[in-house]
Amino acid sequence: MKIKFILIFLMFSMLGYSQSVESISNKLSDAICECLKNDMKHTSEIRNEFNRCYDKEYNQIFSLVTSEEQKLLLKDGIFQKINKQVIPTLNTNCQKIRRLIEKEIISNIDNAADHSVQSCPVNFGSNDVNDLEDKDGEIIAFEGVVTKMNEFNNKPFYQIQLGDDKSLWVASLVDSKIEKVGNKLRVLGYVSRQIKDKSKKSTYQIIALAVVDMSTKELAMLPGAHTQIQEWINGEVPKAME
Repeated sequence: MKIKFILIFLMFSMLGYSQSVESISNKLSDAICECLKNDMKHTSEIRNEFNRCYDKEYNQIFSLVTSEEQKLLLKDGIFQKINKQVIPTLNTNCQKIRRLIEKEIISNIDNAADHSVQSCPVNFGSNDVNDLEDKDGEIIAFEGVVTKMNEFNNKPFYQIQLGDDKSLWVASLVDSKIEKVGNKLRVLGYVSRQIKDKSKKSTYQIIALAVVDMSTKELAMLPGAHTQIQEWINGEVPKAME
């Protein structure tokens, strides 16, 4: 019983530690975002602005956090963990950065069209569904019609029909209004394995990074995946990062 109590205590301690690191990272990211200039015109300006604001806010990080979080900042290795989360958090939550990234991507779409580049190609079809297991962890791109719509963790979770009675389930990380029943979408995403609790049988879903409404050509994307999405727009299905 004593060992079980210690294990439970350690689990809750680790959870609290992780949440505190995330909280500090969010506060630092928010402060950096607030510091960034409002009149940036190109993504090339982000690096210098980030460096300027990072130095400014990092030097006064103790004033951004609670007294308990201040104690955590004194532990070895904590700043490395915080720094790993700052840029992904900024890419996702900072509207100043998101606006520039989305503007550049739209410009790249127009540029690809002007140069007859086959933008946002597909590399996966209904004939490949039975071999989805071989694609575990890879990035694929496909096209189909949304036939069923659910929600998981406040994000869309839907079935997309590829044809010939073959379909895939998509768990979307994209904040969009275009993922609806009846819409024909082109999807870029990771193949992800899941295990059913009862049967212990593996099933697969797609973690969507970007979707294109094929009727309006509207693109919705996960901000943190803009590098892969730009590669897709330029005519290549990106490879998963190792």
